[in-house]
Amino acid sequence: MKSSENQGVGPDWPDDLWAVFSAIRLAMGPGRLTPSVLKHLPTGLGEIVPGHVAKVSHESKTALGARRGRYLIELSGDRWNVVGWWFGSGELERLARQSDDRAQEA
Repeated sequence: MKSSENQGVGPDWPDDLWAVFSAIRLAMGPGRLTPSVLKHLPTGLGEIVPGHVAKVSHESKTALGARRGRYLIELSGDRWNVVGWWFGSGELERLARQSDDRAQEA
């Protein structure tokens, strides 16, 4: 699994990952990103990324034995064969909100 700390930010993320950020943004609405937001994300094949299943999960700080929890985005399908990226809550929320700006630039 890839950590977001080791990856580029902004437009350097793959378009398929931006589609997931956008879906998270829609599920968040005007609120903050919390684990309960995840139940509002589509889960079926192709519903977020064509030809793929996109899964977003949360691991609590208790389960991790860490100071903070984190989110995992996993994509599996014809282009991505079960690849995942880890994000801190604040970073994922920021990227989700940036997906609005990125969509307007396109």
